[in-house]
Amino acid sequence: MARRSSFTRPALGLLALALLALVTTACLPPAASTTPTTTTTTTTSAPTAGDAKVTIGRCPVEGFTYGQGFGPLPGGGFHYGIDMAAPEGTPVYAVRPGTLWYWSTGDVGGNSVYLKADDGNTYYYTHLLPYASSLENTQHPVAQGDVIENVSHSGNAGTFNHLHFEIRLGGPNGTRIDPRPALDAAGCK
Repeated sequence: MARRSSFTRPALGLLALALLALVTTACLPPAASTTPTTTTTTTTSAPTAGDAKVTIGRCPVEGFTYGQGFGPLPGGGFHYGIDMAAPEGTPVYAVRPGTLWYWSTGDVGGNSVYLKADDGNTYYYTHLLPYASSLENTQHPVAQGDVIENVSHSGNAGTFNHLHFEIRLGGPNGTRIDPRPALDAAGCK
């Protein structure tokens, strides 16, 4: 009969301990993350008339007709801006002074720009005419009333030429609010 090695018993004991440790820790809840998380809040309520943070000094488009407004979409989803129908090529203007950021040629809005304005808010314009690829992800200072782009139907707009316009309080990932009260207050028609 073969003699068992004295090494086998301690090795089996260690293996059993490792297996026990693995099984018991697998049932523990995950450790709390030390990485801070960012939460983006989106609201469906309109700003109040006295909210000075949403004043605009210039209409983003002239000679437009209102299309889809801010709110729930038929069949589900939510429309976070307002559509302003105008002929293709109609100039689009900076509603406030700030920094224009060319971004998002590949998203659902097609050709888009963000205006990081002097009031701390971001104004998002999309469904624009194509711009030079060299402008993608670049920033340029603009004055209120500068022509920043032109209306088109890029992205998911089909053949509907319009500007989709959003107001995001506090920055590009800020709370999206209904732009209609601010547009009305600026006399946009």
